[in-house]
Amino acid sequence: MQQEIVRTWMTPNPTTVSPTATLDEAHQLMKALHVRHLPVVADQRLIGLISKTDVYQAKLTVAASEAKEETAVSPSTVADVVSSSASLPHIAAHELVATAAQTMLQHHLTALPVLENGRLIGILTEADIFRMVIKSSG
Repeated sequence: MQQEIVRTWMTPNPTTVSPTATLDEAHQLMKALHVRHLPVVADQRLIGLISKTDVYQAKLTVAASEAKEETAVSPSTVADVVSSSASLPHIAAHELVATAAQTMLQHHLTALPVLENGRLIGILTEADIFRMVIKSSG
């Protein structure tokens, strides 16, 4: 396998979601696009990343609270559950896919935002890496 760069395999200009969107809106968008992650963007800056797992966990928390008849503040917007960009690793488009994969493994991630000059330009997912492996092996 040759030295593949992120730009070649990332999904460029991914669909994003606003932090003010509801969890249901984010979930419906993921379903419609057949994706598991959406970058969360406000004022053209990456705020974080939301995944289907984040949405499911938020819904389970609400359901568990309701089952116990507890009054809990239920997450309703993307901002309530988003993984913060301050702690979210990212990668540059010119870096190697191997470096991205190492970062993803180290941080237990299934997707990595691709930034250029602080702006989101793409997303690299496990599926993108699998496509690369399959294409280069046959």
